[in-house]
Amino acid sequence: MGNAKLFYNMLKFIYHKSLDLFTIHVGMVILMIIAIFISSGCGLRYGKKDTTKPAIGVPLSEVDKLLAQIEQKNAEVTTFKGVGRIKFRRQGKLHISRGLWAGIKPDKFRMEILNPARQPAASIVSDGKWLYLLSYSSGQFHKESTDNADLSKFISTPVRISDIITLLSDGIPLHSYHEAFLKPDSSGTGYIIVLKKRWRGVIEKIYLDEKKTDVRQVEIYNLNGLVYRVSLYRNRHKNKQSADGFRLPPGYDKAIVITNRDGPVLQIDVDKYWVNIPVSTAIFVLNPPSAED
Repeated sequence: MGNAKLFYNMLKFIYHKSLDLFTIHVGMVILMIIAIFISSGCGLRYGKKDTTKPAIGVPLSEVDKLLAQIEQKNAEVTTFKGVGRIKFRRQGKLHISRGLWAGIKPDKFRMEILNPARQPAASIVSDGKWLYLLSYSSGQFHKESTDNADLSKFISTPVRISDIITLLSDGIPLHSYHEAFLKPDSSGTGYIIVLKKRWRGVIEKIYLDEKKTDVRQVEIYNLNGLVYRVSLYRNRHKNKQSADGFRLPPGYDKAIVITNRDGPVLQIDVDKYWVNIPVSTAIFVLNPPSAED
């Protein structure tokens, strides 16, 4: 009601004020701004993922319930370790290595990529404040703030380090949003949760199976479109090809495949992993090669 009254008063002001072209132009701009703000508050439900709980007595919508379930998936996991095979594409070249990793949620992480002699070839470390990348062969060392830090220096695709931590702790990345809605997948084999932000549009899509219980894929977007896609494969696909043609290697429990518009950039085939076990914070320290010598 207040917005409607404000709109009406502005209309009266513009009409009765001087009708020179300048006044009309300014008035129309003001009306457009007011109309945008009024429309943004009508018919849409906005709320970041950490404030999606409705007022007492207001029932959760289906998409709210699904998002709550996704956010709570393995929320009890606080620490994790894993071993597996890592495939990544860097500067157009495909690399395949063994790797091991460990982390403490929400922001501490270390991954060691091994050479054929099973010695460290590269390290990726987040201590909660800084993200460090170190190549032992070239001696290249990179350090940046972990505020939305990503792996663009490593695989030329801005995969958020926070998403890697979430995925390797067996969770689902859920970026902050203002609006969410559920729709059938055009393929006819499931559903899609679409997350949007004001002024930015779609920022994430979460692909669910037909029963809406299993997340198969996550897509992350920016203003230019798709940034990267995360496909998830579980052990039920062992010795059997999945619907999109992916076959999980024998002996591996699950796989995380990250692609951009040009194809796969990072694949983590998980051999073994452990959760809620002791992890020393001392491993989340990485110094430049000169300081370690």
